[in-house]
Amino acid sequence: KFHIDLLITFDRGGISGHINHKSVALGIEYYIEKNLKTPLIYRISTVTSLFEFSSILDIFRTLIKFIPRLLRSLFSTILPFLFSSPNDQRILFVSSPFGYFQGLKAFHAHRSQVLWYRHLYTTFSRHMFINDLTKVSIN
Repeated sequence: KFHIDLLITFDRGGISGHINHKSVALGIEYYIEKNLKTPLIYRISTVTSLFEFSSILDIFRTLIKFIPRLLRSLFSTILPFLFSSPNDQRILFVSSPFGYFQGLKAFHAHRSQVLWYRHLYTTFSRHMFINDLTKVSIN
């Protein structure tokens, strides 16, 4: 009905360990098991609490992990005969300021979710600013 071609979901850690997030990850795994044709699926990587609440500062640590891919991508564009294009197994998503404010707007649209401690989350969570996604391999 909807012709979905890309799905972004939680990994088994559920970002914050929330049971609903973990259940979504398991539900997607079940869906993959039962369906021959599935869209492209990526999982948002769960990180430790230290990095979870480091806000946009975690971008530096995360970028270091992606430097080899960024360089290979750059050089494959400039010198395609020497460097192969990077694969799509991992994707780094960095939100623009506009994207961050869109996220806040979406958050505030769900009045039942607007609790004092969630304001802290939207300020300090790295997931409001940066996410690294891992492609789900489908056999």
